[in-house]
Amino acid sequence: MYGSNMSTDGLHHISALNFGDPFRKHEMHCRFKQKPPWPWVAITTSIGILVIALLIRQIFHATMNRIAKVEDDYHQMMELKKCAEAADVAKSQFIATVSHEIRTPMNGVLGMLQMLMDTDLDETQQDYVRTARDSGKALVSLMNEVLDQAKIEFGKVELEAVCFDLRAILDDVLSLFSGKSQENGVELAVYISDKVPEILVGDPGRFRQIITNLMGNSIKFTERGHIFVTVHLVEEVVESMEVETESPSSGTLSGLPVGNRRQSWEGFRIFSQEGSATSLLSSSSDLINLIVSVEDTGQGIPFESQSRVFTPFMQVGSSISRTHGGTGIGLSISKCLVHLMKGEIGFVSLPQVGSNFTFTAVFTTGCSGLNDQKNQHINNQPNSISSEFQGMRPLLVDPTPIRAQVSKYHIQCFHSICHHETAKGNMLAASLQHAMGVGNRGNYRNGELHTLSLSNLLRGRKILVVDDNQVNLRVAAGALKKYGADVVNAERGKEAISLLTPPHHFDACFMDIQMPEMDGFEATKRIRDVELSINNRLQCYK
Repeated sequence: MYGSNMSTDGLHHISALNFGDPFRKHEMHCRFKQKPPWPWVAITTSIGILVIALLIRQIFHATMNRIAKVEDDYHQMMELKKCAEAADVAKSQFIATVSHEIRTPMNGVLGMLQMLMDTDLDETQQDYVRTARDSGKALVSLMNEVLDQAKIEFGKVELEAVCFDLRAILDDVLSLFSGKSQENGVELAVYISDKVPEILVGDPGRFRQIITNLMGNSIKFTERGHIFVTVHLVEEVVESMEVETESPSSGTLSGLPVGNRRQSWEGFRIFSQEGSATSLLSSSSDLINLIVSVEDTGQGIPFESQSRVFTPFMQVGSSISRTHGGTGIGLSISKCLVHLMKGEIGFVSLPQVGSNFTFTAVFTTGCSGLNDQKNQHINNQPNSISSEFQGMRPLLVDPTPIRAQVSKYHIQCFHSICHHETAKGNMLAASLQHAMGVGNRGNYRNGELHTLSLSNLLRGRKILVVDDNQVNLRVAAGALKKYGADVVNAERGKEAISLLTPPHHFDACFMDIQMPEMDGFEATKRIRDVELSINNRLQCYK
């Protein structure tokens, strides 16, 4: 305790001691014999805190950089979005403009060719004009397909919801291809189940487009046998799992082998165990689920090409493209339209045997009043087929059961069993009328059915045609004058406003949409505003 005051290592401690003596001071000096250990806990804690602080700083720095990058990316994406929207608008405007600019000269070409066909031409000239007209129609059809594909890609296709007659559409489409099928010696037939309502609500134009595309392909690739279109309710197929519920299943229309149509809808969800057949069957009674099949005995599709059938602009083969033509987008468009109709499409095809394309589509009912009114109108017609064949009992003899069933279906459409106006224009009905001498007796001359003259249909009517294209003006004026109309032409919307400012003596006006200075919409709006103003003043005078 009283050792030296010197410390070699400096690790010592001095304590004061007080014994009560004011004159003597005591101290106690203490030294460690060993050096103290390192404060590892404090060191590691300090280091850990330092590391955590550095990590937090790094994370904060990285977060701030990430936020800044995200903000930059967001602003860049917004700029790209604006550019994409502008490009979309520009493409839509381009499509509309190109459509208008292409249709304008093509309408002029087709119109002039039609007017030329009405003149006195020899057979050779008639053949030349008819070929040019058919080529022009093919070009218009190609243009429509390309525009439809563009609209589908941009999501611009919307379906209508109007009342239409399904049987009338199919009869019209069959009439469209009847000439070609007769040239090829191919039998063309349609069968619609009597359970399918006569009037449906949907988009008749798009439904017609699907049927036309499928039948057009069948006509193109079928050189023998038949093309057979059937329409049933999905419920019939779900219940029986056999499309030929309403017709005998033995044999085919032409006797040639065909593919199993059931394989064309094997991938349909509605027929799978996990599908929605139950939900469709138990859904609202207003829903009508149709299954349509187009069967042919044509060339078929090679197995290696079947995977790209619905791919746009993809042909089955270059040789087929050169032989039969086409763009390869008809089936792609049909598939998109079927999906818009909440349906599915599939096919089965065997090379050198034939193909069968099947699709489903969902429609609604709701035109019962229109249906009743239509039936009443048909029943009240004195010269309708219902009255012409009333009381007659037909005997049908055909060795082919399916053809007999199809013929029975068409014959039944002559009675009160199946009321639709297309029966009046049905080829079978016209043939029976001609053979039996009933209906339109006075209109047959040299074996041909002549319609009433339409040259006086518009006589005394004054019609204004507004178009900035001289060819369109000539075509429209020629077509209207053909029916006896007095036609006045105008080239600008402002001129149309001046001519149609009351009082005027025009009965109708055909207005072009795209015109310089003022388009058709603006001109029509101003004309209606003038009429409304005059009507309001007249009401005030009363």
